[in-house]
Order: sequence, then structure tokens, then C-alpha cells
Amino acid sequence: MTPDTLNLRLQRGTDTAVPILLMASDFRYAEITEINATAPLTITAPAHGLPAPEWPAWLEGTSSSQLNRDKTRQPFQLLTVLDDDTLEINSINGLQLKASGGSVVYHPPLDTDEWQFEALFYAADAELLTLRLGAGLTATAGGIRLDISVDQAEQLAAATRWELIVINASGRQRYLCGSVNIVECQRHDSCH
Repeated sequence: MTPDTLNLRLQRGTDTAVPILLMASDFRYAEITEINATAPLTITAPAHGLPAPEWPAWLEGTSSSQLNRDKTRQPFQLLTVLDDDTLEINSINGLQLKASGGSVVYHPPLDTDEWQFEALFYAADAELLTLRLGAGLTATAGGIRLDISVDQAEQLAAATRWELIVINASGRQRYLCGSVNIVECQRHDSCH
């Protein structure tokens, strides 16, 4: 398996949470039965299957060109899961919208219930820090979150690369890897 690349940019002097979604490559489709004229826009897609609290998805085949997105060429929208049948798109005011039909299209989350994770950080070939579930890594609905403290960010000042290791029934695999960049931020200036 060739790992995907995810470069990390961490700010010195702050705690940092890095959410990582773990999705299958295939698409799932949930039929939209109602598009509600609300602000923000809500849609009804019974038993949609998206994990809470939010998940990236596209809407296809609705009667509104404003809502439709091509999953192969356009960025996703972030949908908030209100319940098992209802989704919200906070970025769209649907009060004047008259739309119907279509599908919610998304990549389903991977089933990681039996997986273990390690995040390893290196300076050249020397290991600087390891995060594990319960110790800097948190399992979330459809992913994991890296929690890096102020002290750990200082420890990573010399880090050049990192990798996320997955241990599951297929063995031990590098799932993600990339560079690590620790940046300084002062007041409201941009980080350098």
C-alpha cells in the first residue's frame, strides 16, 4: 500500500488538534426525499449513513443547479448530521429555494473499530515523538484526531517528517506520511 501524503503545519506555543477523516474510495448514494426551504438549508435523506457531527458530501441530481456539485470536478460541501434522516448545509440559505429530488453522494467512513494507530515524528531518522490511541490520538466517528500539546510542539521543533501507522488484520502499514513544519505566529500576523 502506498501511503497518502499529508503535510502538517503546527503553530509553536499552542495546543493543536488535527482531525483526519478515514474514508473508503467508493461512493455511497442516499436518496433525498425532501429539500426544506430553511436557513440554513436542511435536507431529508432517510437512513443517509453519514457519521456525525459533520461529513463531506456532494448533492447530485436535484432540481436546483445551485445545489448540484460534480463529485469528480468540484469540491465537496460539509454536511452537518442533525439525525439519522436529516442533514444541514450551513453555507446555504434555502429560504427562497424551491428544489427537490437528487442524492447525497459521499465516501463512507472506513470501519476502524479493530484498528490501532500510531503517529510517529522524526528528525532525519531519529524518532522524536510517538502518539497512540489514548495518548495523543483519539478515535472519532469516521477518523482520528491528533492532539499535540504546546510542550510536544516544542519537542517537534526539529521534526522533518511524520507518518501515521495503521495496525489491523492486514498487518502494520504506513497509511499517511508527510513533512512537519513548526511555524511562529505573533499577534494577528500570518504564520511564517
